[in-house]
Amino acid sequence: FMAATLSSDMEKTDKIVTFLDESRALGLSMLPADVNASAWMFVAVDARNIRHGLGALKGVGRAVSEAIAAE
Repeated sequence: FMAATLSSDMEKTDKIVTFLDESRALGLSMLPADVNASAWMFVAVDARNIRHGLGALKGVGRAVSEAIAAE
């Protein structure tokens, strides 16, 4: 649920910060963006870990993110 919530507002930095804080308060861990493991959106790796989406990185557009994920 939280991965979907984060992904729905990726372009809004203030909302992402709020959701990240809330995720940590719920005991969820945020894994950093990783060119080998990340997708465009935030992804739930398991019940306690969410991988940061490449689409939420400033200056990285969707086409670039999807090309990286496809590699």
